[in-house]
Amino acid sequence: MARALRGRPGLILALKAARAWQVRPTEYLGWSNLDRGLAEGLIEAESSVGPHGIPWADALDPENDGWFEVREQIDYAQRPLDEWQKEHQGSEAEPGARVYVVDLRREG
Repeated sequence: MARALRGRPGLILALKAARAWQVRPTEYLGWSNLDRGLAEGLIEAESSVGPHGIPWADALDPENDGWFEVREQIDYAQRPLDEWQKEHQGSEAEPGARVYVVDLRREG
């Protein structure tokens, strides 16, 4: 079957979209052209961007060497979670317990 898919990028993209939307391929192929185009367009758009939000075409272009830099920004929602994990490192958690961040401005 894999050999039969070679050279059929449109079908491979449709199968990826069906998997992403958690529907059977035959169900996906029954979607409207607009719905399939939107689903496949999203897959193409997401795969064209690297983990830093920069398009792969720009990130891998040697002409862009030196045009990127690293910046640091504090995630104030992540900070208390990191601190909690550091304080509780090595301690046994209650089975099934989940640790999560709460915005105290919205509690009450």
